[in-house]
Amino acid sequence: MKKILASMMIIAVLSVSFVGLSSITSNNDVEAANVGSLDSFRVHYDGRNANLSVSGWHAATGVVWAHYSYIFVMDANTGLELARFKATQTSRPDVYKVYPSISISKQSGFAGTISFSPWDSRFYAKKLFIMHRYSLNSNGERSVSDYFFPNNQGIWTTN
Repeated sequence: MKKILASMMIIAVLSVSFVGLSSITSNNDVEAANVGSLDSFRVHYDGRNANLSVSGWHAATGVVWAHYSYIFVMDANTGLELARFKATQTSRPDVYKVYPSISISKQSGFAGTISFSPWDSRFYAKKLFIMHRYSLNSNGERSVSDYFFPNNQGIWTTN
């Protein structure tokens, strides 16, 4: 079993950006924009447990202030949620410089980590991707805005 655990392979996107599209009118009013970038999607394994760490940013019109920020681990084959965990919102002046008309862009950064067993059936041998959500509820329900990062995928598997 130790040999199998030692040979765990993780294919993860370490620093890839995926920016959504926004539409800006000629008078610089932002029309419905939902943009984001996944800066980091990493799995750390210590021989017993694994930690999935995610960071990036997500800015959307209509989100003036979100009470809660959540990261969702999604199954790339089914599109279903495998897990969710609270994210810490962080300051992103770089995003604000590009999207000053999106009110939440200055605080659009997020980061979070979830710990799990390497044999957790939710993740084992699954193709994963990340979604970020601004929510009004402390459990992550009642979405204000979701942003999917489907092109930034990783696979949790063993050899």
